[in-house]
Amino acid sequence: MSKRFQNLNKYRNAVGAPVKKESWYPDVPAEKSSSDVSPLIQANASWLSLKWSGNGAMALLALDNVGKGCANQALVFHAHAAPISDWCFSPFDDQILATAGEDAMIKLWKLPHTSQDQPTCTTTLSSPSRYVSCLVFHPTADQVLCSLGNDGKKISLWDVQQQSCTLSLSGAFHSFSWNGVGDRLATSGQGTVQVWDPRANDPLIHTGKGHEAIKGSRVTWMGDSPYLFSVGMNKMRSRQYHVWDSRYMNQPIITNPLGSSTGTLLPLYDQDTETMYLVSRGDATIRSLQFDQTMSTPTVAENMACGTNASVLGATLAPKSVLDVMNTEVARLLALTTAGVVPISYHIPRKQYIDFHSELFPDTNGSMPALTATDWFNGKTEPLDKVSLDPKKRQTIQKPKHAAAAPSPAQQTPTPEPSPSTALPAINAASNSPTNDKPAAANAPASNTTAGAPASESNQVSSTSISPDVTPAAPLEPAKPAAKTVPAASLPAAGVPPIAKKPAKPLPVYGTPQASMFKYIGNKVYHPSTHFTDLKDLDVSKGANVVLVQANEHWLAVPLSGAGGRVGVLPTAKPGRLPVHVPAVATGADIAFFLFDPFDTHILTTVSLDNKILHYRLPTLDECDGDMEKLHDCLASLSPFASWHDSTMDKVSLLAYHPTASGVLASVSTDFGSPTVRVWHDGQVKHSLAVSHQGADAILSLAWSPDGTRIATVSKDKQLRIVDARTDNLLQKGKAHALIRPSRLAWLDSQYLVSVGFGTGCFREVLLFDANCLDAPVAKRTLEMSPGVMDLHVDRDCQIIYICGRGDRIIHAFGLTESKNEFLPLTNLEFGSLQQGFAFLPKTLADVKEVELSRYYRLTPHAIEVLGVRLPRARPEFFQDDVFVPTEDTTHAALDGASWCAGQTKSLVRLSLQPIDMVPLSEAPPPERAARAKAKFEMGKQQVSMDQRREETMKRMFATAKDVDKEDEERIKKEQTSHDHEDVDEDEWDD
Repeated sequence: MSKRFQNLNKYRNAVGAPVKKESWYPDVPAEKSSSDVSPLIQANASWLSLKWSGNGAMALLALDNVGKGCANQALVFHAHAAPISDWCFSPFDDQILATAGEDAMIKLWKLPHTSQDQPTCTTTLSSPSRYVSCLVFHPTADQVLCSLGNDGKKISLWDVQQQSCTLSLSGAFHSFSWNGVGDRLATSGQGTVQVWDPRANDPLIHTGKGHEAIKGSRVTWMGDSPYLFSVGMNKMRSRQYHVWDSRYMNQPIITNPLGSSTGTLLPLYDQDTETMYLVSRGDATIRSLQFDQTMSTPTVAENMACGTNASVLGATLAPKSVLDVMNTEVARLLALTTAGVVPISYHIPRKQYIDFHSELFPDTNGSMPALTATDWFNGKTEPLDKVSLDPKKRQTIQKPKHAAAAPSPAQQTPTPEPSPSTALPAINAASNSPTNDKPAAANAPASNTTAGAPASESNQVSSTSISPDVTPAAPLEPAKPAAKTVPAASLPAAGVPPIAKKPAKPLPVYGTPQASMFKYIGNKVYHPSTHFTDLKDLDVSKGANVVLVQANEHWLAVPLSGAGGRVGVLPTAKPGRLPVHVPAVATGADIAFFLFDPFDTHILTTVSLDNKILHYRLPTLDECDGDMEKLHDCLASLSPFASWHDSTMDKVSLLAYHPTASGVLASVSTDFGSPTVRVWHDGQVKHSLAVSHQGADAILSLAWSPDGTRIATVSKDKQLRIVDARTDNLLQKGKAHALIRPSRLAWLDSQYLVSVGFGTGCFREVLLFDANCLDAPVAKRTLEMSPGVMDLHVDRDCQIIYICGRGDRIIHAFGLTESKNEFLPLTNLEFGSLQQGFAFLPKTLADVKEVELSRYYRLTPHAIEVLGVRLPRARPEFFQDDVFVPTEDTTHAALDGASWCAGQTKSLVRLSLQPIDMVPLSEAPPPERAARAKAKFEMGKQQVSMDQRREETMKRMFATAKDVDKEDEERIKKEQTSHDHEDVDEDEWDD
């Protein structure tokens, strides 16, 4: 067989398919962009970036964090004051992200190494257009950014280090694309495709007649080749693609139709495999075109299409460094669909997957820049070094920090300005690569040392101004290029100290760092006969600060709609279907807040819009003969036994009883723009906490510390304050949630407190603070996006945090690590109906014999359900003393209010929850060993030996397969040699 019949493309059999759903990124919002050319998703070796909402929020997902719940762990930050139009990662630093928004701003962000920290804006550029529709980094030069304005009339080339637009191109553009070495730029517009040299005096080189339709077209330069690929519509509004030779733009060398769909086409080119992936927005199929440039004219063939089972809105190619090359994965697309982000993996079938198939993976572009921005703008052109994808040749290469990471002047903190000699220079990363063979003189950045500065000072500046970072994903070892002669002058001097390097960052640990004994908590559903059903007139329109259900051992209280400020009061001993007219206390004005006295279950305290704090003593059920109608009549005529009022008090919004002292109550009011916390006792204001809350605007939540000496508040100025309850001294102050929407506070113990509220992008979040330092939360957990207000309860004995959102069907539960630096998600408590709130009862009312951690009431629009939190245990017949530790007696005060006001502090008494007839688990006899324990052990040993034999058999099979493959290769080489000898020479055809 002649060689001319053997030129078949090795990627023609590529098979693409979505990965398993366990490796998807589900529940990710599919947000659109005002830019037609934005891919709507970007990825590098560490992060996946998405537009999270229409208000300028971006989200980062760790590339390895897949599966259900990954959206809840997204790092969401507010990038722009207007919707985001486009964004891209730096090709030379995984921690640099550039974003552009409709606020005419371009921002560069330094990304954290973990999702616990927020990105930092390092550079801000002002675009000449109203907003930027396309944003791309230069392919070979560091810190060069290219942007296209929304008006399509100007392409700007930015020197990020200088924070200035150095070059620009004018014309009617729809899109643009760089060639592989970054010295040419291709643009597409209405009816034109053009090639530019942006650094030349006359930048326009060639112009071709492009797609004729008005709708935007896209152009992509096919890597290092001279060919261009463009997609658009003809004048009949049918989609088509052109292939151009950038040296001769008279007409396209290939033109083919792509159907009559109106969806915008997104071309994604893989230079290594010469494959063009075509993604059509709204379609559920991804097409791919296979190019072959071995001939003088490229050829194109369509590969097998891949279905996604969901409408695709955008896509991007994953970096080569994350591919599973040992399983012959040649490409991976990350498709943004209506079902989330779906990875599409493309494989080449092979006989064996033991060895690295080097013929499928040519050396690819490395992650080290070839030039600095200054060198490129001065006219230098240099290709990137190539690296190998062979896992045996991979090694960790340190990357330098970019000058883009320096804060912009508008965002710098007031520190002494450095001299010009100490300014952070643009870094040529190739100079730090141990495998780089290029002359250092050609690639080294210009020295910033003044002419008279000594060499030692210059070296000191370099070592302190430049500190490389180790990237999370290990880059690849550069392939060995052709030998080059390195001038002696370019070699480093012997006395120059090496650049200081940071120690390698520990690899991230994915998954739960430690297990919690409460991980598998569940609902204990009580019989429906214990529920309160057919609840009418529930008022769910109360302010967000109002807890809609309050409960204690004897009573339940809920707000009721209608005139008179009614609070429905239900005896817990009379469950079942409620009467049409629910027993209620009428306060005379609309209710602002209500709660029970924790040390007297028959006292109900309310505050209304008339700013009067009223105390009602509820009758016992026996006094009403157990009749609900008599209770209704009794409550209708009930008058308060105490009324507290202050003439300077206005708009009371919160009430909170002291946790250890009886008769001490804290109230929160706005007081005509001066928020004040008042501490009451016997109708008098004992302490007024106003000075510490100056400028707070309004207080959203309040919580007493467990010992009752401190009060924590969150206010509308987004600040968390801890104040001495007696002296009004501000003990600590720090930043709380990003939004001013309602929040809840609760103390976990005397040191830590929990806050739930809303973060950037309207996402619910839970924060853990150290009361001794409020500079930043010690732990953070982002929940789902929902507008519903949340209620919070903390089980201090078990260190469990319960979060209930209004309008939800689940209650979130979280534990904490021993170091209190991370939330541990526990099993959510799920229900079939919507909820409006919950109220937990004291721990002494839980059924410890059933391993019930807590008992609570759950409020729905038409019922109140009684439920329990149960923990499955292996030996529930014993008292679980590791779970039920001695608990605080929250129903009996530790001291009276007068003693506390006099300065005394006393903790609550702790009670044992152990029933008399139960033996503690710690004292229980060990469980009886099963009779078959020894037999099971023998079976285990036998299984191990069988597994060893099976593994040895597989090894022999693989060795045999490799030997057969080697024999086949030798036989094919021999046959090929014989075929070559049998070919007829060209001069023999003349006979």
